[in-house]
Parts: sequence; structure tokens; C-alpha cells
Amino acid sequence: MFSQRRDLVKTVAMAERSMRASPRPKPGPLRRVDHGHRSPRPQRATPRRSSHGVAKRRVRHAPVPPPRKTPTEPPVEAPPIDRATHRRWWIGVAVFGVIAFAIAIFEAPAFEASNTQISGHARTNEGAVLAALAISPDQALITYDTDAAAERLRELPWIERVSVVRQWPSSVRVVIRERAVTAGIGDPTGQRWLVVGEERIVIEQRRTPPAGVPLIVADRSYFDGIEVGQPMEGIERAYTLAREVPNQLDPWISTWTVDATGVVTANLTGSAQAVFGPAGESGTQFVSLASILDGGPVLTCINTIDLSTVDTPVIHRDAECLVVSSGLDS
Repeated sequence: MFSQRRDLVKTVAMAERSMRASPRPKPGPLRRVDHGHRSPRPQRATPRRSSHGVAKRRVRHAPVPPPRKTPTEPPVEAPPIDRATHRRWWIGVAVFGVIAFAIAIFEAPAFEASNTQISGHARTNEGAVLAALAISPDQALITYDTDAAAERLRELPWIERVSVVRQWPSSVRVVIRERAVTAGIGDPTGQRWLVVGEERIVIEQRRTPPAGVPLIVADRSYFDGIEVGQPMEGIERAYTLAREVPNQLDPWISTWTVDATGVVTANLTGSAQAVFGPAGESGTQFVSLASILDGGPVLTCINTIDLSTVDTPVIHRDAECLVVSSGLDS
């Protein structure tokens, strides 16, 4: 029994050696034989058996140890990204680029302030307007300071309001509104007259009185240190009365007078005077004067009408005129 087993083992070993020495035949296609049936299929190799049916020898491999982990430093975490700051930075860069591009374009010679359009300057000299604008020959229109130019123009005496605007591509437009003349103020000699506008602003000095406005003759003390562009001080009551006189009385009054003490007098047509005084209710005084002037013949030989006393006007007549008038009547 033992010898048979040993012979079987030798036989198997010899078979394996012979198989390893000879090349393995490749499995061919199926073919028919003479007796008309398929040849047996070659055996399929499995993990435990070869394609020839011989049991495979199990090879045991030594276990592979796992890779040794080397100590590493903990990873450094990157700081979080501030997306809002990042976005603002890029927006700033874009805006700066657009502005730089616009300045480079608008400072080109085609966009220089080479034309000036001025309107509304009936009494203001055009040369004075151009001097106040102060536009240089190579002035870029985009960098021209229109607000500063308007401030300089308002310093001119006749200009009350002004607007300075840019008109692309190369013009500066100036629209002027001049002051309205409200009164003329002269000294007692009649050789010096001041043209004044709203708020008693002195607009111009001249040797003749302006036409079409109330005329006020003021004491010489009111002219001390006065300059064009400044308000005339001390004549407020005379200025107000001259502007508020009713249309009914306007044909009767030729000029107004204010003395050094502030007493205001209306010079009536002829030789009579109406004294309004340094203060008082102008409306009541105008009503009293109108009632007296409507008397017709009663105005004969009137020298002065004193309206300074409230509700009690006093009429002063010329005595010599009364004597002459009474002789003529007899």
C-alpha cells in the first residue's frame, strides 16, 4: 500500500516536470471529428487548478508589514479670505482706471475751454467778465472750476446773479442777471451821484443822476469811505420812503433830502417841502400829505408841511406870499 502511494507521487512529479519542460499548447477552435460531435472543451484554469487539470502548488508569502508612519507636523491652516475687502479692492482699482482714462481723454486739445458764451450783460463790461473768468489758453474744460469763476463774477458791481456751466466739447457758458437800479443818491453839490440797487448796494459812481428812479440828496457825511459794491449806510428811512411813495403822490415829489441828523424831507413840485422827520409811520404820513395836496387853492403860499407829528400835520405858509396874495385879491 505504501509503495503504491509512493509510485503515484513519483508519477505526478514526473508529469509536472515534463509539462514544465514542454510548451503549453494553445487552446484551438472547436472542430468536428469524424463521428460528428464536438471535441471536449479545454478545462478552465481556476485559482486551485491549472488549465491541464494539475493542482497548483500554494505558495505562501510572508505578510507585508504596513508602511511605517513618520511623524509629521500639523498642517498650518490658511487665514480665511475676506471676500468683501477683496471685492472693494478690485472695485477701487476699476474706478481709478476709469477716472484716469476719462482724464486722459478729456484733457486732449479737442476738449479745451476755447470758446466763451456770455449773455445778460447789458451794463457789465465784457472785458471785465472775461478777466473774472480767468480761462488760460490751454485750460482743460473738465478741470475748469466753474464755482470759483461764478464767485469772482459776483464781485462785479452790476452782477446780482450768475451761472457758469460747461458746454461740451469746448465752451464755457455764462448767464448774467444784473442788478436793478432802485435809486440815485447825490451829494449837495450835485456833482457826484451814486447809482444804488437792492439793499442800497452801490453799483456805480457818476457825475449825472440816473433817470427813471427816485433821487435822494444826502449830506456829504454819508459819502465818507463809500466804495462800489458796498451798501450805503444811514439813508435807510429816505430809501424806504422814496420806494414806497404812492402813485398818487409820485408826480408831486421831485427829490428827497436827508440831512446829517437823519431828517427826511420830500421836495414838492414848486417850492414847498414835506418834512417826514427821522422816524414815523410812513403810511399815515402819506395819507396826510395826500389830503393836503388835494386841497387845490389851499396850497397857495405853503412853505412847509410838517408831517413829523403823528396824526397832526402842521402847515407853514410864507407871510410875504400871503400879503401879496391878499393885495391881489382885493
